[in-house]
Amino acid sequence: MPSRSIRARIRRVASSIGSCLALLSIFGCSEDPEDGAEPARAFLGVNANRRASEPLLAEAYREIAQGSFAISGCAISWGEIERRAGNENWESLDLHGREAREDALPLAITILLLDNQARGSTPDDTGPYWIEDAFYRQRVARFARRVATRFPGVCRYLWIGREVDAYFAQNSSEVDDWITLVNTCRDSVRAADPAIEVGTIVSYSEALLAGRLDLCDRLTAAGSVVGLTVYGRDLDYAQTHDPDGSVARIEAAVGRFSIRPLVLTEVGFPAARSDASNQERFVRGLTGLLETPPAHLRGALWSSLHDFAPEVAAGRAQQLYAGEPTRAANYEAQLRSLGLLNVDGSLRSSFLAAQDWNATADATRRGVVTRVLIP
Repeated sequence: MPSRSIRARIRRVASSIGSCLALLSIFGCSEDPEDGAEPARAFLGVNANRRASEPLLAEAYREIAQGSFAISGCAISWGEIERRAGNENWESLDLHGREAREDALPLAITILLLDNQARGSTPDDTGPYWIEDAFYRQRVARFARRVATRFPGVCRYLWIGREVDAYFAQNSSEVDDWITLVNTCRDSVRAADPAIEVGTIVSYSEALLAGRLDLCDRLTAAGSVVGLTVYGRDLDYAQTHDPDGSVARIEAAVGRFSIRPLVLTEVGFPAARSDASNQERFVRGLTGLLETPPAHLRGALWSSLHDFAPEVAAGRAQQLYAGEPTRAANYEAQLRSLGLLNVDGSLRSSFLAAQDWNATADATRRGVVTRVLIP
């Protein structure tokens, strides 16, 4: 197997070619297919997480490279990075940024200012202020710009909040302030790097079942790109759809939000402990959609590279759904079975199916223009 440095050089060469083609397109030499030709593929990426107790992310990014994924995703907490003004610890982002830069791999970064129905952590010195305050929004926007540009040329998408419709279902009076916040972040990031797209993420499945898709319509007007999570499960996180039904729900979600560029920020299907065949079947259905996508669909990121370790899954379930035992238990079970790899990094057939599809993808996928990175 090539060394890490050789793999990085190969990725940088591919990156340079992709950037040149993108520039040709910008200056009038279009790479679009002629009428009647097959449309460009959408991308398939994966959200990176650690193997079991592995302390860093080097193994995870090695596996992402082996799978030929086009982009990696990660989530960070504002309050954990910036304890207060001038007191910062960037390690949670730097673990991803350093590895992604080494492999010339684009990143999609989520700032968990909202995480489903829960508010994320914020710096101690923000006090009682929230998104209705203009100075608070400006401070978030400055942080967003620093996140997006900390590793120049690496960040491709920046998401402000995850599945935010769950929060706004109970706080509808704050929707306009959230839209203003996301647009302020978009403008702040754009001033530093116009190639980075900024948006917010809503949960299609939860919104569909709870009857709040109209709320999602409002929220996804923010920023420059729409982010959706889509799963084949019910409001209590029990799996209700088979692989084909889950893909059909994704197709319905993509069709619903067809006016603006769209990224599926989380998709996946749980694997049974002794049998990953249904998960593999879902992978093949998903990549079938990505093979000939609608024009507005940029791509999809798989929910997580590995199954979550039991203690990590339990902690996240309690963070989001403390006091809701059924939802918490089902959500924990999903986290422990949604990876393309087992918790210890051992292979599943679903990973191999994704790897095979990625390996045949075009060098330049629509929506992931990887810029030249300086070693």
